[in-house]
Amino acid sequence: IKLAKILKQYDKTAGQCLQYLASDEVKEMGEKEFADVNNHSRFETTLSNRQKVEITPAGSKKKVSLGSRLEFVRLSLRTRFEEAKKQMSALRSGFDEVFPLALVSILLSWTDVERLVCGDQQINIDRMKKITKSRLPREQIRWFWKCIESFTENERQAFLMFAWGCKRLPTPGIDMKLELSPRSDLKDAMPLSHTCYFEVEMPAYSSEALMRSRLLYAIQNCVSIDDDDENVDREEWLHLENSANENFNNA
Repeated sequence: IKLAKILKQYDKTAGQCLQYLASDEVKEMGEKEFADVNNHSRFETTLSNRQKVEITPAGSKKKVSLGSRLEFVRLSLRTRFEEAKKQMSALRSGFDEVFPLALVSILLSWTDVERLVCGDQQINIDRMKKITKSRLPREQIRWFWKCIESFTENERQAFLMFAWGCKRLPTPGIDMKLELSPRSDLKDAMPLSHTCYFEVEMPAYSSEALMRSRLLYAIQNCVSIDDDDENVDREEWLHLENSANENFNNA
């Protein structure tokens, strides 16, 4: 279950399916009911590159039954977590050339390495302010920081994910700045992010409460950082924006 939750972070659908198969709800099903729901399930999984592979010999011909579902979950997770084994080995070798792994185990803990490579898990607002370059009007930037300060840690992480596709601030020493730019085409509209440039365009908001509402709606509903897999549905985004307007007005 824990590994399925980890998988869900980068393959939400697969992670949810495996979590469900291992759940007590499925355990209480009868064999016939399970077969009816999962009639087409075989011992196969789809990798990140969308290649379908067998997770056991002749897996494409082996049906997933109620009794074998946990084996299917285990093999699926093992296959998914090992699919990048070759790439991770190359990464490990490259890291070893820059900083010998033998010394890492002596001088640093794994949390030290994580912090140096990925940045701190905890978002330091004072540091966030120092690396922010704003062109917003004084009142708007004041409201922005009040919003960020009022957010929970998870909401701040969601904002960073919205802004540049990462839940953490840039590692200290990396010259990257969060840019807050005015979005002059619309008033009280949704914020717009450019993840490649660590930039968020902010419309002029008529109140702090409306700004907070728009930010929260955007970071909670726009969770994909690009449109590599499919084109953005502009009509759907307009629908979300209109829905946000109704929710705010009815609050």
